[in-house]
Amino acid sequence: MKNSIGFTADYARIPHTRPDFFLRGVDVAFYMPGRIRLYCRTLQGNEKYKERISKYLQPISQMGHIEMNHLSGSILITYNAKQLRKNADLARVERYIKGKARICTAPILV
Repeated sequence: MKNSIGFTADYARIPHTRPDFFLRGVDVAFYMPGRIRLYCRTLQGNEKYKERISKYLQPISQMGHIEMNHLSGSILITYNAKQLRKNADLARVERYIKGKARICTAPILV
């Protein structure tokens, strides 16, 4: 079934950007503006994957500090929310994360 702009529902689920692709493989545990905790099963016990994630996230200039633990699969990202939101793609990613977080300390506007 096509939506109003002509794309099928399945197409909408296909990652289109690097952040989209990355987010498909993580569980969002916690969100508050400026601080996000993710868990990635692929990262657990895989130090080489930790290096790949670092190389992937490092070029994103709006990212602040990233801490990863390959034993637990935990990824903690701290950032300046105001600065990050200047990038439209990253602002969209932040909204997605906010909606998927198991714990969210920011109000979700409906």
